[in-house]
Amino acid sequence: MKRKRICAWFITLAMLLTMLPSALAASFADTRGHWAEDAISRWSDRGVIQGHNGDFEPDSAITRADMAVIIDRIMDYQTKAENKFSDLDNAYYKDPILRVAQAGVMQGDGKNVRPKDKITREEAVSMLARALSVTAGGSSTSFADNSRISSWAMANVAAFAKNGYIAGRSGNRFEPQANITRAEVVKLLDNMISDYITESGTVTPKGTGIVIVKASGVTLNKAKLSGTVILGGKAGEVKATGCEITGKVVKIHNSTLTTGSTGGSSGGSSGGSSSAPAAPSAYPLPKGQETSKSLGVFNYDMTYFVTLTAQDGADIYYEIAEGADKAAVPTTASKKFDTYQYRQIEITQPTASAKGPVTKTYNVKAVAVKNGRTSSVANWNYDVTSIPHHELKVGVPKDWNGSDVPNVTLIQDYDSDKMYLVQGTDRAMVLDAGYFDAEDAANLYETARKIVGAGKPIDLIIGHPHPDHVQMTHQFLCKENKDLGAKVYVNERGIEVLRDYVKQFGVASGMFADEAAASAAYDAQLATLKNGDVYDMGGTKFNVIELPGHQVAGIMLFDAATGNLFTTDQIGNNRAHITDSFWMQFADLSPTFFADSMDVYLSSLQIALERVDSLGTVKRILTGHNDVVLDGTAGYLDNLQTAVQKVVDEGWSAATPTLRTLDSFKGYLENTKTVVVGDRLKDINWVGINVNKQNYLSDGYRDGNQNKIADLSNLSVHKQGEKGNLLWNDPNFGINVNWQYPTDGTKPTRKNTTSFVAEVDEKTTSIEIVPTAASSGAKITINGEAAESGKAYVGKLKNGLTNFTVKVIAKDGTTEKEYTVVVRTHIDPENPYATMYTGEHTETVTLANGETRTFTSYVPEGARESCAGVFVLPNKGESKFDEWKALADRTDTLAIDADWTKQQEKFIVVYLNGLTYGTSAAERAADIDYVNKVYAAASGRTMYCIHEAKNYMVGYGEGGTIAQMAAMDQTAVWAGLATVDAGPVDAAWIAENGAKMASSLNGYNDVESSTRKSTIPKSTLPLPVWMIGSVDNNANALAYWKAADHITDSDKAADGNITKYTRSADWTADENAYKINRDTAAYRIWTSESAPENTESTIWNDFLFGVRRWMADPGGDLRVTKDPIADLHMTRHYEKVGGWMREWYVYVPENAKNSTNLPVVFANHGYTLNGGVYAGQTDWHKVADEKGFIVVFPSAIPGSISENGNAPFPAWNIAMDPTRMDEIEFFKYMLDDLKEHYSIDPGRVYATGHSWGSQMTHVLALNEPEMFAAVAPLSGFIFNAAVFEQAEATKAKGSYPGVPVYMAAGTEGGTEWAICPVPLAEENSSGKTLSDWFALNGCTGSLDWSKINGSNETKGSLDWQNGGAFTKSGRWYTMTCEKNGVPMVQAEIVDYMPHATMPEHSARVWNNWLSHYSRNADGTLVYNP
Repeated sequence: MKRKRICAWFITLAMLLTMLPSALAASFADTRGHWAEDAISRWSDRGVIQGHNGDFEPDSAITRADMAVIIDRIMDYQTKAENKFSDLDNAYYKDPILRVAQAGVMQGDGKNVRPKDKITREEAVSMLARALSVTAGGSSTSFADNSRISSWAMANVAAFAKNGYIAGRSGNRFEPQANITRAEVVKLLDNMISDYITESGTVTPKGTGIVIVKASGVTLNKAKLSGTVILGGKAGEVKATGCEITGKVVKIHNSTLTTGSTGGSSGGSSGGSSSAPAAPSAYPLPKGQETSKSLGVFNYDMTYFVTLTAQDGADIYYEIAEGADKAAVPTTASKKFDTYQYRQIEITQPTASAKGPVTKTYNVKAVAVKNGRTSSVANWNYDVTSIPHHELKVGVPKDWNGSDVPNVTLIQDYDSDKMYLVQGTDRAMVLDAGYFDAEDAANLYETARKIVGAGKPIDLIIGHPHPDHVQMTHQFLCKENKDLGAKVYVNERGIEVLRDYVKQFGVASGMFADEAAASAAYDAQLATLKNGDVYDMGGTKFNVIELPGHQVAGIMLFDAATGNLFTTDQIGNNRAHITDSFWMQFADLSPTFFADSMDVYLSSLQIALERVDSLGTVKRILTGHNDVVLDGTAGYLDNLQTAVQKVVDEGWSAATPTLRTLDSFKGYLENTKTVVVGDRLKDINWVGINVNKQNYLSDGYRDGNQNKIADLSNLSVHKQGEKGNLLWNDPNFGINVNWQYPTDGTKPTRKNTTSFVAEVDEKTTSIEIVPTAASSGAKITINGEAAESGKAYVGKLKNGLTNFTVKVIAKDGTTEKEYTVVVRTHIDPENPYATMYTGEHTETVTLANGETRTFTSYVPEGARESCAGVFVLPNKGESKFDEWKALADRTDTLAIDADWTKQQEKFIVVYLNGLTYGTSAAERAADIDYVNKVYAAASGRTMYCIHEAKNYMVGYGEGGTIAQMAAMDQTAVWAGLATVDAGPVDAAWIAENGAKMASSLNGYNDVESSTRKSTIPKSTLPLPVWMIGSVDNNANALAYWKAADHITDSDKAADGNITKYTRSADWTADENAYKINRDTAAYRIWTSESAPENTESTIWNDFLFGVRRWMADPGGDLRVTKDPIADLHMTRHYEKVGGWMREWYVYVPENAKNSTNLPVVFANHGYTLNGGVYAGQTDWHKVADEKGFIVVFPSAIPGSISENGNAPFPAWNIAMDPTRMDEIEFFKYMLDDLKEHYSIDPGRVYATGHSWGSQMTHVLALNEPEMFAAVAPLSGFIFNAAVFEQAEATKAKGSYPGVPVYMAAGTEGGTEWAICPVPLAEENSSGKTLSDWFALNGCTGSLDWSKINGSNETKGSLDWQNGGAFTKSGRWYTMTCEKNGVPMVQAEIVDYMPHATMPEHSARVWNNWLSHYSRNADGTLVYNP
């Protein structure tokens, strides 16, 4: 028992030694030789921070909880806050955190305090600044990563750097978001605190840094204490004898400071003084007396607002009178000057005289009074001059050093409003046009002309149309300037506001007889400037950057060559001498005279500054009112953003009473306050922004609701390592993330959509997304992953299209907002069909046995979408890749010759170099599976698009044997097969495989529970085959294919060395239903004993290319290729429409070329096709020949329709995305072109289309109903959300004229079911489409859904066939809805029809639907039964 007690005592002692402050010198094994060893030893000895188990772990990160413990130990806080933090449990740090929180040092987010999180370097600095009362100051640092320091931490980091408390890491980088280490915290304390007094008695502190008194009974003796003195929570009464305390005194809990009888001061509000304070200082000093160039007033004649300052604790009294030295000597009975931030002494500019300058002198005298003692009298005489209104002061703008800005002329009006003149080799430019007094008129144009000289146009650019910037605009509309080609530029949102000023002052000046004449002259020279424009004067270029906020039409001009940024009032307007601030307080003076709220302006500002940064470095900022040109490389722009951010984060509490009195606006501006960053007395880069209580934040965010802000202020997307923002090319992104600015200059409105598009080239595999939260306390996720505000998130891209969802969670933790970034492959409008992903690509497939193999695809330059694919299976140990690549390169995209006698299509080479050539059953099965998997992968459209009708296979030697077997296994996917010297295929395998039912055939579902499984044996599926080599070796295969193709020996014909078989037999009973879709000429077999010359070319050009397997019926439909140019003699158009090169094919029957009033059918292809491919697929030309009408086959521009990883292929812009082409404009253009070249009947224009083309057909009918007499979307019902939205919008408008609509869908599963589900049900897309068109066309009665779906809505159910809504005719099930006896909606379901175009459908659509409708000249619909 005793032994156990002794052990327990030792354990307890050990724990106490590690956990409690120690009076013994600490020595840690892991700090010996460490750069912070001495400081660690010092502060661990003082009990502020300890190690554990003999180690200190100096380079480990420190938690927020431990940081709170350290601060609490230093300060001895005595009171603690109520625990409202959900994540603060009963740990050792609970009470210290609550005490530190009570002191306002640790804040959390209101709900959580995150005690276990590692603390960052900028967080640690900010906590210590609050705890140790370090005065924040400075808007930037010299650290290399200054821009990465958060705005909320910048002032504290700058102060710590300036005071020498903290240094950067390697490369002079502060690394604000990096975790601070234990050693760095200790070193910070050591740098900051010069005296840490823990024992009672009399002490003479060093006083070189912060002095902390922790013990009671301490007397500070005979010390100069210029830094902060902190009296800890346990210090009680602290005495100071013979001390001069000029720094702050911070008293924790009940601690006090009493000064002794020997003098000194206590700082702040305590202590006594034995000497008079220094006389006050004034800012600004009278002209010529300034000692600070950076704050000097250069050639300024307006009103002064004088600020007086004195030693801390001193009161200031002053007198002012007109006349030199006329003011009385101030006493404590004189006017008291409170604080320079709130009140000023105004020295008013005298009333102007037309005869000449008027100067007055005012005298200001001031004294400082402290502790009953009065300073000497300070005395200043201010000369204030008012120049005549007709005078314009011409000079050179001065920078912060008093140096001239080269090649810029400064012109100022009587109100000292600034205008700038810059010359190029071709023209000159004046920025802004100041005030104008018709009774004492100045002439800005004549002044500029004298400087520029004759013969050169002088353009006027209006930075923003406020009255102090525009009133001499009319002078630039004179005949001389107009004849030289001069322009008056303004942003489009300011056109009408500027027009009003031109009319007002143009007439008042006598230049124009009336407002109509002034307006006409204005229109004659008016031009606009917008984001992205480059204003070129010849040798000098300005980039235009829009920045609304102060005024809705605000623009800035940036000369990247000189670094000059001309901002007028969009940025700047902080005149220190009159305590002026950036005016953003116009809440609602008029529909076009307002300023944006701070959350709105923050977004516009950040976007504008990012634009500037992408162009170059700002060296000088030339504003409309500032005393001097600002230093673009200093902190002004950072301070401006910090000031705006303060309002967004803190709301109304961020502002102080206005700096400048605004009596002229009394009544309206009485609710104005100013948010200030920086010290206007010490830093030219200070910022003050006037805000009004009516609009300091936008609706919903004022009155303490700033914590609900879930907006992004900027959203930047760019390639890694690049500047700029790809979203700038999206018109919806514009100049503000959240707000849309009307072109008429009225107030912005919130955007309806926050989905933005960025485009990249096809080689870009990742992108940087930089989301910036408007609120500093908001959190961001991208696709569910946490993202840091203002930092880059790297997103991986899929081919074609990738969506990123950016979610912002407001500081309140509940308010959310989502943004979408759509990154898609860029399509060149000048060359939209350019080949992407050219060259070789190695791809991987996984077999059923789990084995992985590779294959190589080759995309030749010039390959179009939906081209052919040749799958090459080489012989073992041999290669044929180079031969097929060379052939693909040589094959012309368009035609063999200029006469278009035959189209010779480019093709993709798919080289199967992963064959094993094994002979066992398992090895053969694996090789066949490999072929099937390669086919599936190559059909995936990730980098290229092989059309489903044009897959061909070529095999050599043993590769030929495998090719034969693979073709027999999955015949329906191949359009042709050629083998060279293939080995024999085992007869038993052929018989066994051929007896199996073909799977995954069009028209069949082949799912586990399906009743529509294929009953078609594999051996019955035909295929064109050419077997080159020994016929004996191929006897088994030859017999198989002859039977499948229904070919007999009587079909044989010799052609040189080639024996050619072509089917002559009639269609069988099973085939007869589909005969209209098939050509017997495509059922062919060739044999030859030896390979022809140019083997590969002959195989492709003479055999494979001639046949395609269209996927319209079970097993596919073999048809002979029809070339739209060579065979069908269509006209191909390739013209620019709406900024895009567009393609379309026009078919005019030979017998109709001289006819009049021809009907027109627009036939719109599906996704991945083009007009030429679709023309050869539909047989519309046959119907046109018979019935006499024109068919137009337009081509869509490549694009992406989903995140399926596909490369961009032709896809109609059915969503009418403004960032892509305008399809409505395209169809109108084609129709106008037809009217110009043919005699067409505009009342008989129709549209049809398949799949994605069906959606385009719906869009045309919904948006341009009067253009079409009837439409027929095939496969076919609306399945795209954007089209449904258009249908809803059309219904909401009312008064729809009606368009007869025929729609069809098939019963096949897979794609057809996915987009056109059968049966039609009220809740699925097919049923909703029927409902929408039923309503839009005003059909009679109602829809009986129990009949339409047979009371069974299950997808794939066949009960609808017996529901009674459809009538049956063969494969066709038809339902018609009428309006007053006129069929207006017809829905057909076609049994066994897959998601493919059937040629027979064309004739049915024309004969049964389109041909029965027309429109009269007035648009009235006519039905002809």
